[in-house]
Amino acid sequence: MSDQQMWSTLAPGADGLRLREELEARYAPGPYYHHLMATHHPCWLLSNHRKQWLIPRLERFGLASRFEKVLVSDELQAAKPSFNAFAPVIEIMRSNRVTFVDDNVKNVYAARRFGVDAVLADEGIDWSAIAA
Repeated sequence: MSDQQMWSTLAPGADGLRLREELEARYAPGPYYHHLMATHHPCWLLSNHRKQWLIPRLERFGLASRFEKVLVSDELQAAKPSFNAFAPVIEIMRSNRVTFVDDNVKNVYAARRFGVDAVLADEGIDWSAIAA
């Protein structure tokens, strides 16, 4: 779906460009930004997003170079919590320790069903244990 189709579906008759600009102005680093930036461990990003929107946001907040790999739903043709979205993570687990962190409990449970060590990103998470 193109941006124009998305905005015309979500807000018929509205100016899609203006809506996107307003949305972009609201974005800010998330609550776990400092944990991500503080760790020196390799990190991948698995996102249910569109690459054309995600990469500019990562660049805007200085995160683009933080990730060794960025896996995006529109390129994977799969979204979390489906097995196909987790397939690249499962593949890397064959030779590396992987901990999947997500703020959506459905995605955490799905990852665990697929054999991935997964934790829910919430206020009680022990970031030092993940980085060990």
